[in-house]
Amino acid sequence: IAADTGTILLVESEGNIRLTTTAPPVHIALAGVEKVIARRDDLFNFVELLAPSGTGQALTSYTHLIRPPLSVPVLDFKGQGRADKREFYLVLIDNGRMALRNDDVFKEALYCIRCSACLNVCPNFQNLGGHAFGGETYSGGIGAIWEAAVRELQNARFTELCTGCSRCINQCPARIDIPWLNENLRRRLAQKEPDGAGKLLAHFLPTAKEDAPAKIQKQILGNYAVFSRWMSAFPAVSNWFIKRKSVRYLMEKIIGIDRRRPLAETPPKTLARQFNEILNEDKMANHTQKPLDGRRLLLFADVFVHYHYPGRGIAAARILKRLGAKLEISASIDDGRAALSQGMTSTAGKKAVKTAAYLLPFIEKGFEIIVIEPSVLAMFRRDYRHLLDSQADFEKLKAHSFGPIEYLHKIFAERAINPADYFKVNGIDELFYHPHCQQKTIGADKSTIDFLEKTGLNITLSDVECCGMAGSFGYKKDFYEVSKTVGSRLFEQIETAGKTHICASGISCTEQIQDGTKREVRHPIELLEKMLISNPKLKTDNRI
Repeated sequence: IAADTGTILLVESEGNIRLTTTAPPVHIALAGVEKVIARRDDLFNFVELLAPSGTGQALTSYTHLIRPPLSVPVLDFKGQGRADKREFYLVLIDNGRMALRNDDVFKEALYCIRCSACLNVCPNFQNLGGHAFGGETYSGGIGAIWEAAVRELQNARFTELCTGCSRCINQCPARIDIPWLNENLRRRLAQKEPDGAGKLLAHFLPTAKEDAPAKIQKQILGNYAVFSRWMSAFPAVSNWFIKRKSVRYLMEKIIGIDRRRPLAETPPKTLARQFNEILNEDKMANHTQKPLDGRRLLLFADVFVHYHYPGRGIAAARILKRLGAKLEISASIDDGRAALSQGMTSTAGKKAVKTAAYLLPFIEKGFEIIVIEPSVLAMFRRDYRHLLDSQADFEKLKAHSFGPIEYLHKIFAERAINPADYFKVNGIDELFYHPHCQQKTIGADKSTIDFLEKTGLNITLSDVECCGMAGSFGYKKDFYEVSKTVGSRLFEQIETAGKTHICASGISCTEQIQDGTKREVRHPIELLEKMLISNPKLKTDNRI
């Protein structure tokens, strides 16, 4: 509705709306207050956004601009004569919208134009539909915010079905950060319905006071780093412990971790310990060009890689060092990803501030930050804009953080070096690759794929939006079946592709695919390490 002229834009596919505005003598228009915009000229922005985002059409079947009351004659359907004039009434609906406008976090939901682009790419919505992944009126991730706004907060409990995969963000024409809204919604639900056991446990964990009401499951998963540190101190005992059926039964009953889901073992040495052992390994010799000469890099020891998957960090370290980089490793810091995924936004914010305070001095000294786990890279390049007080600090972290292959692609492209001169397939040419959801959202997947292809790898790419694991989501008993159902299409595609090697950038993706296919899955950086030529003898003018 354009406030300056009273013009109403109607967008539909069947013509029913136009019929009801033309045939009767009385036209009553109902609209939420968020549908009122200042100028008639701005209506066309919505015409350009709505149909392409919702259905892929340039324009819907029926797009009308009317300025009521209409001046055309009223049709006589019953032979009772025509009305002398038309009447028009506009009813603007508040129903929680004005309160939503005044909410510093949730007001972003008012940008929604109801195109359904987010639902079209939401893996869980595709499998569950609106009856399961929805409330009385609204569906999907954005629907949870609207249910909480126009009804009761408790009506939005289905917010837990939003995995935070972030596939919806780039699809939304208004660029609403739907995962961020749902993470905050979970926090408010926890505060509305506090859990006594969770509150007690929070006293012994680095949980922010505002997040103490969260359930015990969220407290444990949100403080993943604490428990990983304990397990890493006694890896043999920890691995024995998590394999006991009785332990898994208790974990399912008390914490809600499904006993059918395999748990990653804790390796005997962390990333930092293994990194120190490779410091004295020989670098590349007998070649005239080191692509990373003079580059100062800091390998970020995120808690997921540091404690449970150090092999992918070591593979990256070996490649970067042998290509000439001056490489250091960070302390293992909890960046806040685990807490954020549980809706513990205050806890995540405190951890983000601590992480930024540690990393920014390295950036000031000329270091680039290399991040193995894509969900952590997405924290630095997307989520920290919500969690850090300083936008300038966020922009620095965003500009200087890279995935390992993404960084190699950047430098090789800048120096016009052919990756195939440093990495040879040597029989490792058949590859199935599944990029991480958040890796796609921040645009780090394309450069990774391009670099892998330039080495000569024959790649089949996953066409599945999400593997279904989504971090801790696939571990939870309430969502295990959903997770496996979402992943089934990916498992089928891998089986059909029949590739020799399977790679996934994300740890959760790796665990889901290994569980679903019973095959080994590696990070592509681990594959590149095996492909790295020991002593390339290159001409200095060698180019792509």
